[in-house]
Amino acid sequence: MSSTNKVGLILLVLILLSSSCRVPSPKNNTKEFLPALPLISAVNVKLLDQNCSDLVQAHIEAWESREVENLRQIYTDDIVHFDGAPAFVGIDEVLKMAEGMWVNFPNWKMKTGETYISNGKCLGEWINWGIFTFSEDNVAIEYDLFELKDDRINFWRLFYDQKFHDIFFNLEYVEEDYLHRFADIWTNKSLNEMESLYEEQCTVEDTLFGVSLEGSEEISDFIRSFIVQFPDAEWKLLYPFAEDEAGYSLKEAYPFPSQGGVFELTTSDKSGEKCKVRIVLILKLNDDEKITQQETFYDAGSLIKCGLAE
Repeated sequence: MSSTNKVGLILLVLILLSSSCRVPSPKNNTKEFLPALPLISAVNVKLLDQNCSDLVQAHIEAWESREVENLRQIYTDDIVHFDGAPAFVGIDEVLKMAEGMWVNFPNWKMKTGETYISNGKCLGEWINWGIFTFSEDNVAIEYDLFELKDDRINFWRLFYDQKFHDIFFNLEYVEEDYLHRFADIWTNKSLNEMESLYEEQCTVEDTLFGVSLEGSEEISDFIRSFIVQFPDAEWKLLYPFAEDEAGYSLKEAYPFPSQGGVFELTTSDKSGEKCKVRIVLILKLNDDEKITQQETFYDAGSLIKCGLAE
Protein backbone atom coordinates (compact mmCIF):
# COMPACT_ATOMS: atom_id res chain seq x y z
CA MET A 1 0.00 0.00 0.00
CA SER A 2 1.34 3.44 -0.91
CA SER A 3 2.09 5.98 1.78
CA THR A 4 -0.71 8.17 0.41
CA ASN A 5 -3.26 5.37 0.76
CA LYS A 6 -2.01 4.60 4.29
CA VAL A 7 -2.52 8.21 5.33
CA GLY A 8 -5.99 8.21 3.81
CA LEU A 9 -6.91 5.00 5.63
CA ILE A 10 -5.62 6.35 8.93
CA LEU A 11 -7.66 9.54 8.49
CA LEU A 12 -10.80 7.51 7.69
CA VAL A 13 -10.36 5.38 10.82
CA LEU A 14 -9.85 8.47 12.96
CA ILE A 15 -13.00 10.07 11.54
CA LEU A 16 -15.07 6.91 12.21
CA LEU A 17 -13.74 6.61 15.76
CA SER A 18 -14.41 10.27 16.41
CA SER A 19 -17.99 10.08 15.15
CA SER A 20 -18.75 6.88 17.08
CA CYS A 21 -17.47 8.35 20.37
CA ARG A 22 -18.94 11.82 19.96
CA VAL A 23 -21.33 12.86 22.76
CA PRO A 24 -24.73 13.88 21.34
CA SER A 25 -25.24 17.61 21.49
CA PRO A 26 -27.69 18.93 24.09
CA LYS A 27 -29.92 20.05 21.23
CA ASN A 28 -30.62 16.40 20.37
CA ASN A 29 -31.47 15.59 23.99
CA THR A 30 -33.36 18.70 25.00
CA LYS A 31 -36.33 16.79 26.43
CA GLU A 32 -34.15 14.81 28.83
CA PHE A 33 -32.34 17.88 30.18
CA LEU A 34 -35.39 20.09 30.76
CA PRO A 35 -36.74 19.99 34.33
CA ALA A 36 -39.83 17.86 34.75
CA LEU A 37 -41.26 20.50 37.10
CA PRO A 38 -40.03 23.95 36.02
CA LEU A 39 -39.86 26.76 38.57
CA ILE A 40 -43.23 28.49 39.00
CA SER A 41 -44.41 31.71 40.61
CA ALA A 42 -44.89 31.63 44.38
CA VAL A 43 -47.24 34.61 44.05
CA ASN A 44 -49.51 32.63 41.74
CA VAL A 45 -49.29 29.55 43.96
CA LYS A 46 -50.30 31.58 47.03
CA LEU A 47 -53.23 33.13 45.14
CA LEU A 48 -54.49 29.74 43.95
CA ASP A 49 -54.07 28.36 47.46
CA GLN A 50 -56.01 31.23 49.06
CA ASN A 51 -58.84 30.91 46.55
CA CYS A 52 -58.99 27.13 47.00
CA SER A 53 -58.90 27.34 50.80
CA ASP A 54 -61.63 30.00 50.84
CA LEU A 55 -63.80 27.90 48.53
CA VAL A 56 -63.44 24.70 50.55
CA GLN A 57 -64.13 26.56 53.78
CA ALA A 58 -67.19 28.31 52.33
CA HIS A 59 -68.52 25.02 51.00
CA ILE A 60 -68.29 23.24 54.34
CA GLU A 61 -69.71 26.23 56.22
CA ALA A 62 -72.68 26.27 53.82
CA TRP A 63 -73.33 22.60 54.49
CA GLU A 64 -72.89 23.07 58.22
CA SER A 65 -75.44 25.90 58.19
CA ARG A 66 -78.13 23.53 56.86
CA GLU A 67 -79.57 26.35 54.79
CA VAL A 68 -80.25 25.73 51.08
CA GLU A 69 -79.85 29.43 50.27
CA ASN A 70 -76.24 29.27 51.42
CA LEU A 71 -75.63 26.40 49.03
CA ARG A 72 -77.24 28.37 46.19
CA GLN A 73 -74.60 31.04 46.70
CA ILE A 74 -71.73 28.67 45.85
CA TYR A 75 -73.27 26.32 43.21
CA THR A 76 -74.10 27.05 39.58
CA ASP A 77 -77.60 26.23 38.39
CA ASP A 78 -76.19 23.41 36.24
CA ILE A 79 -73.96 21.89 38.92
CA VAL A 80 -73.14 18.19 38.67
CA HIS A 81 -72.51 16.31 41.92
CA PHE A 82 -70.63 13.18 40.85
CA ASP A 83 -70.70 10.70 43.69
CA GLY A 84 -70.72 7.46 41.75
CA ALA A 85 -74.27 6.15 41.40
CA PRO A 86 -76.41 8.15 41.19
CA ALA A 87 -75.10 11.49 40.02
CA PHE A 88 -77.10 14.57 40.92
CA VAL A 89 -77.50 17.01 38.04
CA GLY A 90 -78.73 20.57 38.47
CA ILE A 91 -79.18 22.80 41.48
CA ASP A 92 -82.61 21.43 42.40
CA GLU A 93 -81.41 17.82 42.60
CA VAL A 94 -78.34 18.77 44.62
CA LEU A 95 -80.34 20.87 47.10
CA LYS A 96 -82.90 18.10 47.54
CA MET A 97 -80.06 15.65 48.24
CA ALA A 98 -78.57 18.06 50.79
CA GLU A 99 -81.89 18.47 52.61
CA GLY A 100 -82.22 14.70 52.83
CA MET A 101 -78.74 14.40 54.33
CA TRP A 102 -79.53 17.06 56.95
CA VAL A 103 -82.72 15.26 58.00
CA ASN A 104 -81.11 11.82 58.17
CA PHE A 105 -77.98 12.98 60.02
CA PRO A 106 -78.99 15.68 62.52
CA ASN A 107 -75.78 15.24 64.56
CA TRP A 108 -73.43 15.45 61.60
CA LYS A 109 -70.33 17.55 62.33
CA MET A 110 -67.66 18.60 59.87
CA LYS A 111 -64.55 20.70 59.42
CA THR A 112 -62.04 21.64 56.74
CA GLY A 113 -58.74 19.80 56.40
CA GLU A 114 -55.93 20.30 53.90
CA THR A 115 -56.41 21.82 50.46
CA TYR A 116 -54.51 20.98 47.28
CA ILE A 117 -54.27 23.06 44.13
CA SER A 118 -53.91 22.73 40.41
CA ASN A 119 -54.39 25.40 37.78
CA GLY A 120 -58.13 25.23 37.21
CA LYS A 121 -59.31 22.82 39.91
CA CYS A 122 -59.35 22.73 43.68
CA LEU A 123 -59.28 19.69 45.96
CA GLY A 124 -60.24 19.87 49.62
CA GLU A 125 -60.26 17.51 52.58
CA TRP A 126 -63.62 17.25 54.41
CA ILE A 127 -63.37 15.76 57.92
CA ASN A 128 -66.58 14.13 59.19
CA TRP A 129 -67.96 12.80 62.48
CA GLY A 130 -71.38 12.44 64.13
CA ILE A 131 -72.48 10.60 60.99
CA PHE A 132 -72.82 6.81 60.63
CA THR A 133 -70.49 5.33 63.27
CA PHE A 134 -67.84 8.06 63.09
CA SER A 135 -66.91 9.95 66.24
CA GLU A 136 -64.69 12.97 66.83
CA ASP A 137 -61.99 10.53 67.94
CA ASN A 138 -62.53 8.34 64.88
CA VAL A 139 -63.25 10.66 61.98
CA ALA A 140 -63.80 9.71 58.35
CA ILE A 141 -62.45 11.75 55.46
CA GLU A 142 -63.74 12.58 52.02
CA TYR A 143 -61.93 14.55 49.34
CA ASP A 144 -63.93 16.98 47.22
CA LEU A 145 -62.71 17.94 43.76
CA PHE A 146 -64.18 21.19 42.46
CA GLU A 147 -64.35 22.70 39.00
CA LEU A 148 -65.59 26.28 38.77
CA LYS A 149 -67.68 28.38 36.40
CA ASP A 150 -68.31 32.08 37.07
CA ASP A 151 -66.62 31.73 40.47
CA ARG A 152 -69.09 29.05 41.59
CA ILE A 153 -68.81 25.29 41.90
CA ASN A 154 -69.94 23.72 38.64
CA PHE A 155 -68.70 20.16 39.09
CA TRP A 156 -68.29 18.44 42.45
CA ARG A 157 -66.59 15.04 42.44
CA LEU A 158 -66.24 12.98 45.63
CA PHE A 159 -63.63 10.50 46.91
CA TYR A 160 -63.76 8.60 50.21
CA ASP A 161 -61.36 6.88 52.57
CA GLN A 162 -61.86 3.19 53.37
CA LYS A 163 -63.86 3.99 56.53
CA PHE A 164 -66.62 5.44 54.38
CA HIS A 165 -66.50 2.54 51.94
CA ASP A 166 -66.77 0.06 54.81
CA ILE A 167 -70.14 1.57 55.77
CA PHE A 168 -71.50 0.57 52.35
CA PHE A 169 -69.80 -2.85 52.46
CA ASN A 170 -67.20 -1.90 49.85
CA LEU A 171 -64.59 -3.88 51.74
CA GLU A 172 -60.96 -3.37 50.65
CA TYR A 173 -62.31 -1.02 48.00
CA VAL A 174 -59.45 1.43 48.33
CA GLU A 175 -56.46 -0.27 46.70
CA GLU A 176 -53.95 0.72 49.34
CA ASP A 177 -51.45 -2.02 48.37
CA TYR A 178 -51.40 -0.74 44.79
CA LEU A 179 -50.86 2.85 45.95
CA HIS A 180 -47.97 1.75 48.20
CA ARG A 181 -46.49 -0.14 45.24
CA PHE A 182 -46.82 2.98 43.08
CA ALA A 183 -44.85 4.95 45.69
CA ASP A 184 -42.19 2.22 45.94
CA ILE A 185 -41.71 2.07 42.17
CA TRP A 186 -41.25 5.84 41.88
CA THR A 187 -38.82 5.72 44.81
CA ASN A 188 -36.75 2.88 43.27
CA LYS A 189 -36.48 4.74 39.94
CA SER A 190 -36.40 1.70 37.68
CA LEU A 191 -37.40 3.16 34.33
CA ASN A 192 -38.97 -0.10 33.11
CA GLU A 193 -41.05 -0.49 36.27
CA MET A 194 -42.14 3.13 36.19
CA GLU A 195 -43.16 2.89 32.54
CA SER A 196 -45.05 -0.35 33.25
CA LEU A 197 -47.47 1.52 35.53
CA TYR A 198 -48.99 3.34 32.56
CA GLU A 199 -51.24 2.18 29.74
CA GLU A 200 -49.83 2.94 26.30
CA GLN A 201 -52.27 5.79 25.56
CA CYS A 202 -52.34 7.17 29.11
CA THR A 203 -52.73 10.90 29.74
CA VAL A 204 -50.95 12.69 32.58
CA GLU A 205 -52.07 16.17 33.63
CA ASP A 206 -50.24 18.47 36.01
CA THR A 207 -51.74 21.83 35.17
CA LEU A 208 -49.93 23.73 37.92
CA PHE A 209 -46.57 23.02 36.25
CA GLY A 210 -47.94 23.07 32.70
CA VAL A 211 -47.41 19.33 32.18
CA SER A 212 -49.74 17.62 29.69
CA LEU A 213 -48.60 14.22 28.45
CA GLU A 214 -50.21 11.66 26.18
CA GLY A 215 -48.82 8.28 25.29
CA SER A 216 -45.94 6.15 26.46
CA GLU A 217 -43.17 8.11 24.69
CA GLU A 218 -44.05 11.44 26.29
CA ILE A 219 -44.52 9.80 29.69
CA SER A 220 -41.13 8.04 29.40
CA ASP A 221 -39.43 11.35 28.57
CA PHE A 222 -41.08 12.95 31.59
CA ILE A 223 -40.01 10.11 33.91
CA ARG A 224 -36.39 10.44 32.75
CA SER A 225 -36.48 14.19 33.35
CA PHE A 226 -38.03 13.68 36.78
CA ILE A 227 -35.26 11.26 37.80
CA VAL A 228 -32.61 13.75 36.65
CA GLN A 229 -34.26 16.62 38.50
CA PHE A 230 -34.98 14.64 41.70
CA PRO A 231 -32.31 11.89 41.90
CA ASP A 232 -32.86 11.41 45.64
CA ALA A 233 -36.67 11.49 45.55
CA GLU A 234 -38.49 9.19 47.94
CA TRP A 235 -42.25 8.68 47.79
CA LYS A 236 -44.51 7.73 50.69
CA LEU A 237 -48.27 7.13 50.71
CA LEU A 238 -49.84 9.13 53.55
CA TYR A 239 -53.58 8.63 53.01
CA PRO A 240 -55.41 6.58 50.37
CA PHE A 241 -58.93 7.08 49.03
CA ALA A 242 -61.17 6.13 46.10
CA GLU A 243 -64.37 7.22 44.39
CA ASP A 244 -67.54 5.14 44.01
CA GLU A 245 -68.32 3.38 40.75
CA ALA A 246 -70.11 5.63 38.27
CA GLY A 247 -73.79 5.27 37.49
CA TYR A 248 -75.03 4.59 33.96
CA SER A 249 -75.26 8.26 32.91
CA LEU A 250 -71.55 8.86 33.57
CA LYS A 251 -70.21 5.38 32.89
CA GLU A 252 -68.71 6.36 29.55
CA ALA A 253 -66.72 9.22 31.09
CA TYR A 254 -65.81 7.22 34.22
CA PRO A 255 -65.66 3.54 33.21
CA PHE A 256 -63.48 2.63 36.22
CA PRO A 257 -63.50 4.18 39.70
CA SER A 258 -60.38 6.23 40.30
CA GLN A 259 -57.97 5.52 43.11
CA GLY A 260 -56.23 8.38 44.84
CA GLY A 261 -53.82 9.22 47.57
CA VAL A 262 -52.02 11.92 49.46
CA PHE A 263 -48.31 11.29 48.90
CA GLU A 264 -45.23 12.79 50.50
CA LEU A 265 -42.27 13.40 48.20
CA THR A 266 -38.99 13.79 50.07
CA THR A 267 -36.23 15.45 48.09
CA SER A 268 -33.50 18.09 48.49
CA ASP A 269 -33.88 21.83 48.13
CA LYS A 270 -31.30 24.10 46.46
CA SER A 271 -29.16 24.17 49.61
CA GLY A 272 -29.08 20.37 49.76
CA GLU A 273 -31.39 20.21 52.79
CA LYS A 274 -34.11 17.57 52.84
CA CYS A 275 -37.63 18.87 52.30
CA LYS A 276 -41.05 17.33 51.76
CA VAL A 277 -43.75 18.11 49.20
CA ARG A 278 -47.30 16.84 49.71
CA ILE A 279 -48.94 15.75 46.48
CA VAL A 280 -52.36 14.32 45.68
CA LEU A 281 -52.53 11.96 42.71
CA ILE A 282 -55.80 10.75 41.24
CA LEU A 283 -55.26 7.63 39.16
CA LYS A 284 -57.80 6.15 36.78
CA LEU A 285 -56.99 2.43 36.39
CA ASN A 286 -58.22 -0.11 33.86
CA ASP A 287 -58.94 -3.80 34.50
CA ASP A 288 -55.22 -4.58 34.22
CA GLU A 289 -54.36 -1.98 36.87
CA LYS A 290 -52.67 0.18 34.27
CA ILE A 291 -53.06 3.92 34.71
CA THR A 292 -55.12 5.45 31.91
CA GLN A 293 -55.30 8.95 33.39
CA GLN A 294 -53.38 10.76 36.13
CA GLU A 295 -54.17 14.14 37.71
CA THR A 296 -51.86 15.99 40.09
CA PHE A 297 -52.54 18.47 42.91
CA TYR A 298 -50.16 20.12 45.38
CA ASP A 299 -50.03 21.50 48.89
CA ALA A 300 -48.97 25.07 48.19
CA GLY A 301 -46.90 25.70 51.32
CA SER A 302 -44.71 22.64 50.81
CA LEU A 303 -43.99 23.65 47.20
CA ILE A 304 -42.70 27.02 48.36
CA LYS A 305 -40.67 25.54 51.21
CA CYS A 306 -38.94 23.16 48.80
CA GLY A 307 -38.12 25.97 46.38
CA LEU A 308 -40.29 24.71 43.50
CA ALA A 309 -42.17 28.00 43.59
CA GLU A 310 -40.36 31.31 44.06
